[in-house]
Amino acid sequence: DMGRTPLRIAAATTLATLFIASTATAGHAATGEVTHPVPVAGTPGHYIVIMKADPLASYEGDVKGLKATKPDEGEQLETQSQDAQRYV
Repeated sequence: DMGRTPLRIAAATTLATLFIASTATAGHAATGEVTHPVPVAGTPGHYIVIMKADPLASYEGDVKGLKATKPDEGEQLETQSQDAQRYV
């Protein structure tokens, strides 16, 4: 498909990362202020996203009462599990 240029793929990846970052930090709102990214039209470029908490795919259970959501090697991430839903 000619519509999938590297810029479009990079933009989609950035938006997905921002979405995951904002949902992953929502579960930690009680422990500190959460700032959600606001998209700005017409600002193409490269961005560095720094997350306040581990992504769902790499969370190893560091918070008391929240079990690890990182899948074992060779396993799929279970985004709909109770533990995953509690984390996000």
